[in-house]
Amino acid sequence: MIQANRTTLFFGTTGTAVRELQTLLRNYANKIGSRSINPGTIDGLFGLKTEAAVQAFQRQVFLPNTGVVDEITWRSLIVRGPVDLPELRPGMFGDAVIFLQVRLTLLELFHAPIDSEYGETTRSAVVAFQQSVGLSATGVVDQQTWGALSARAIDG
Repeated sequence: MIQANRTTLFFGTTGTAVRELQTLLRNYANKIGSRSINPGTIDGLFGLKTEAAVQAFQRQVFLPNTGVVDEITWRSLIVRGPVDLPELRPGMFGDAVIFLQVRLTLLELFHAPIDSEYGETTRSAVVAFQQSVGLSATGVVDQQTWGALSARAIDG
């Protein structure tokens, strides 16, 4: 597991760590083509634009949308994607399945009610997504699939 060992950052914080945060956010935004993750000027001030960028990043990588840069947010920034997400397969239920169904809906691949059940409709959408990005179409959401899902900008 990657250890970030960085201080927690939040609105109003200033300094070098905020500059590093802003740089990581900008790099990730550029990587996936996201407007909302770009923090604007890299100035070391954790203001409204940086907070909004952090929240957008957290949504993008399936983290709670707090606007606070905690250990798991740092780790996600460093690896440029989601961390600590469970492998999902048909027959499973829960919040992670909801995250998956919401993302697949935003990508216009899932056209059913979001119900937290990894059923056949969810599996078919996952297979379609995996095929569209050149992954092995297993229908199982592993870390590679989570990473590919987070690499598709959800803000255009």
